[in-house]
Amino acid sequence: MNKKWLVLIPVLAVLAFLFYLSPPVTAITAAFSDDGVERSMATRTEATLNDIWGSPSFDVFAVGEGGTIAHYDGSEWSKMDSGVKEEFPNDLYCVWGTSASDVFAGGQVILVGKILHYDGGTWSPVWTWTLAKSTQQSLNDILGRSIKDIWGSSSSDVFAVGEDNVIVHYDGNTWSIMTNSVIESLEDRWGCSSLEGIWGSSSSNVFAVGGSGVILHYDGSTWSLGTPSLQRQADIYERQADIHMVVSGIMGLGDNYFCGFALD
Repeated sequence: MNKKWLVLIPVLAVLAFLFYLSPPVTAITAAFSDDGVERSMATRTEATLNDIWGSPSFDVFAVGEGGTIAHYDGSEWSKMDSGVKEEFPNDLYCVWGTSASDVFAGGQVILVGKILHYDGGTWSPVWTWTLAKSTQQSLNDILGRSIKDIWGSSSSDVFAVGEDNVIVHYDGNTWSIMTNSVIESLEDRWGCSSLEGIWGSSSSNVFAVGGSGVILHYDGSTWSLGTPSLQRQADIYERQADIHMVVSGIMGLGDNYFCGFALD
């Protein structure tokens, strides 16, 4: 064998080993508002990422499966310690914040719905789905439930929604479940078993959407039912320059599904 190959074999073996140890890369494509140019950036994770939020200071947070949280500081992505072990079913589905030191993430941790908060240094749990003392709930009633979306008008007015049509509100001091006869009747009357998205323009103008085309509105004191329009709603978004409501969803028959969205 050529002596050159004898020298290269151990070098190639070392490089192959280092490549095996290095974390896989997943690319996120983001559009920058200054020039509108799309650029691909490596997040250094192979996890599926479910949601993304960023502050005006170019602090961007992406969350996903295995409790993954990736952070972009304006120059590069890094993986954050969420305090959640990286195995199914520990998944984060949503993230929202008011600043780089006030960020909330929600999902399912060890089969139970949970909300995490980032204070600029550490992620920590702030709310966990527990059995309601005033009802006849069993452990099976909360296992497998997830928080699906989170939004707020300020750091002391935060809403989160999820499976079992749960709506959780934070007033700056305490997290509490919001409910009334409309919310409690969503599954029996409309076939809606999960709220998938939430968004608002103020603390007295908040919308939540869910299964069977359900749209809820909060006026600052009461949740009321809007007119169902799609088989399944998935998200509400805001276009900051001129506020529009965007409802995206899945409509289908049997095993055939079609995804889409609409803009005003």
